[in-house]
Amino acid sequence: MKVKGNQEDPGERYVRITYKNAEIKKEVITRAEALLPNPDDIDFSHNEVTRKTKIKPQSGKWIEYDGSIPGVGPIAWELLEKVLYAAGEYLSVNDIYRRTDNESFADASSVAVFIRHIRKAFGESGKEPWFILTAREPEYGICWAADKSWMLVKKEVESEDTQGIQEH
Repeated sequence: MKVKGNQEDPGERYVRITYKNAEIKKEVITRAEALLPNPDDIDFSHNEVTRKTKIKPQSGKWIEYDGSIPGVGPIAWELLEKVLYAAGEYLSVNDIYRRTDNESFADASSVAVFIRHIRKAFGESGKEPWFILTAREPEYGICWAADKSWMLVKKEVESEDTQGIQEH
């Protein structure tokens, strides 16, 4: 964040991207809106401004993280974001690799390790998936469950994932 003295730069822009009811919506929001608590009607929310993450697993008992999500480093987070933006669509390892150009996603066994870390942080497992679905046929694929909502709040930076998302 740009700061002049002790004041924030009013030119800073924030974006809230929400997936709900099979629709992704992108909104430009104020810093005050970015600082609001994560809502209870969203299954997974992550706010880069407040550094708060909220997850509602199958048990219904909220999991909340302050700061980073344990076990989900930058590489696993990159994978999670690709899966989120493709909610309801199975991504093959080749799809993920093409979308990231990250060597860490070049083979299914490496991707599976990252998925296990994400599932653990989300309070689920491969035997009882809730958010992250996987398929083995015709090839290994990963999907965010289409019926699970998500929300990301971040400083506005146009990325490949958010290009083309209609602003509301």
